[in-house]
Amino acid sequence: RFGPRGREAIPVMKTGKAYLSLGDITMGKPIDEGATSVTFSTNLRRGCFRLDPFLTGQRSDYEVVSPFFVDVKCLDV
Repeated sequence: RFGPRGREAIPVMKTGKAYLSLGDITMGKPIDEGATSVTFSTNLRRGCFRLDPFLTGQRSDYEVVSPFFVDVKCLDV
């Protein structure tokens, strides 16, 4: 998410790309102008993983930035 849940004044994002690296999986999705969140879904094996989310296209100097919040939901099916 790019801002806190339930707040009316959530920061909006510029066009760019959101990336999520989780263990040996790396995923990317486009960020649409004005988006307030991006959602990724994947299947993982059991174990411990390093979570590394980052965003591109948000700064004029082209540096990557971190999202403000990351929510993780485990669905045991």
